[in-house]
Amino acid sequence: MPQSSQPENKLLLQGAALWLLLALILAWCLVGLNFGLPLLPAVFAGKFTRLVQAHLDLLLMSALLFGFHAAKIPLPPKSFPIQR
Repeated sequence: MPQSSQPENKLLLQGAALWLLLALILAWCLVGLNFGLPLLPAVFAGKFTRLVQAHLDLLLMSALLFGFHAAKIPLPPKSFPIQR
């Protein structure tokens, strides 16, 4: 069983943290859109529901990556550069 110090698990945690940070940024953008900040409708043109879907997708992806890390599922070894 792999230990959590291996690069596969570190990569899973870094990816999950990145998706969680992006989901938090989108959540604040949703709050700003709801309050009617003038710059945000120009940045997020289109349907409000698409931004909510993107936020939920990022949360689900981060939960999936955290779950893979907790279950200690290793990534394929060829996905990492060879360390010499």
